[in-house]
Amino acid sequence: VLFLTGSKKLKMLPKNLEVHKSLYISDTGIKRLPDDIKIGGSILAANSKLEYIPDNFSVNTINAISSELKFIPDNLTLLNDLVLNRTNVKSIPNNLKIGGDFHCGETPLQQKYTREQIKKMIEDKGGYVKGDIFFYT
Repeated sequence: VLFLTGSKKLKMLPKNLEVHKSLYISDTGIKRLPDDIKIGGSILAANSKLEYIPDNFSVNTINAISSELKFIPDNLTLLNDLVLNRTNVKSIPNNLKIGGDFHCGETPLQQKYTREQIKKMIEDKGGYVKGDIFFYT
């Protein structure tokens, strides 16, 4: 497990970073995950500056509550939950695969679509949500 929580001065992660368990970057200044990052567990990026997750990324769970995330990348695969409450995510990417629940409360998605519409958009773009879609934290 790599804990970098609370370090507002930390702005970047190194290239070729491999974390065998989970990555904790809550309350940091990190804006992007490197394209070549490998994480064996989950990402906790609550209250962070995180804006970018690479395409073709696979991870256990992402919790980015109150982060600055605006886009979900194409071909994102989660074994469990995707938690994006209080972010500015407005659209559904291609091939979004969520093995658990999708939490998107207090986002532009919640303001514009119903749970059923979001689930259908995910399926129409080649993905799935095995669990439920939640609008409130």
